[in-house]
Amino acid sequence: MKLGKLILGAALLATFTANAQGEDDRNECNRYKKVANVAYGAKNYKKAATAYLQAERECGGLENAFYSPMIYSLERMVKETEGAEQAAYIDSLLSTYENVQRQYGTNVSYKKKEGKYLLLSSRATKLEDADSAFSYIIYNHAEEATDYTVQQYYANIYTLWSKAEGDVKSDYTKRIIGEYFKLNNIVSEKGLTPRTLEVLTSYLDYVARDCESLLPEINNFMTNLPQEKDLKKSNVNNFIKLLETKSCTDSKEYEMLIDTLVAIDPTSVDAKLQKAKLLDVKGRTSSAVSAYKEVIELTQDADLISEAELAIAAAYYRARNYQAAHNAGLAVSGKNSVEGAKIAANSVMASINDCGNTTFERKANNYYAVEIANKYGFSASRYQAACPSGEDIFNASKQVGEQITLECWGNRTVTIQKF
Repeated sequence: MKLGKLILGAALLATFTANAQGEDDRNECNRYKKVANVAYGAKNYKKAATAYLQAERECGGLENAFYSPMIYSLERMVKETEGAEQAAYIDSLLSTYENVQRQYGTNVSYKKKEGKYLLLSSRATKLEDADSAFSYIIYNHAEEATDYTVQQYYANIYTLWSKAEGDVKSDYTKRIIGEYFKLNNIVSEKGLTPRTLEVLTSYLDYVARDCESLLPEINNFMTNLPQEKDLKKSNVNNFIKLLETKSCTDSKEYEMLIDTLVAIDPTSVDAKLQKAKLLDVKGRTSSAVSAYKEVIELTQDADLISEAELAIAAAYYRARNYQAAHNAGLAVSGKNSVEGAKIAANSVMASINDCGNTTFERKANNYYAVEIANKYGFSASRYQAACPSGEDIFNASKQVGEQITLECWGNRTVTIQKF
């Protein structure tokens, strides 16, 4: 009987002790919650952050409502500190993001911030962890993506690529190219700033340095175009420009993009301009020139007209039709007028072997090229160097200051000079 009473007494004592300990823990939990809330209300964020962290430990987790002021307090302390102290707050903040999402589910807002602070942390796996956080936004909540999210996500992949080697680096190369197309869609659909696309393109340029690495991804891009007409046009135009920048204009993918643009809006000036460029690339000069002229007739945009006029001159020059290139070059208006004049001067210089019977007569055509350069304000040195030498002038029984007629250029009169 006595033994039974002793056992019962011990059990009751243990229960009482456990209850008392549990009560103490709850008291500590509630005390730190209260301290944290009072400090937060007084904007004493350092004390609030410390108390919230202690409350979380004592309570074994917090109610969801406590995490918002806790996170704000920690974020404030990250901003207000530096060095080792800041690093400690960043680690605490990241642990808090993980804890609240483990208890109450993934939160888009927290994921955005998590990615940001991971990159500021000292964690050995911070790049991979940040990639995971940003990827969650991009692939599950693209509608929540911001300029910062898109830029930082892509920049982080680039950093991972720069540190990788061998097959891992090759995998990141493919990913950077593929993600460029996906993010381009997000930029268009969300109406993000042009600066974001510039940032994406700058990173892509470091990785995809040639057509061979870029072109295989175009087909994947084409299957994921936005359905909205203007967005689709914008995306296709962006990639046409990208291939032009990379000198991939002789590829079937470039032609496919232009055909797609024409199919989207066959009567638009943009589509007709791109079709003209394609004909130009294929060496179909006559058809290209006709297409460029159609663009000029359809638009009132002075810059676009200037671009088309310059393209006509350049097309003739590449086709070695120097008379037509000269005339078209001088006809270029607006912002590209100087570039057009350069084509005209180069056409004069390129055609000298067909203009004149003697060395002096052929070289004398360059006096006209010099005149064009001087009139339009670009360097005439290369044309001057190709003009008749003193010996050429003497052998032709001519004199400096004498005027001669250039039959190839509409009987234009030029003055003999010695440069």
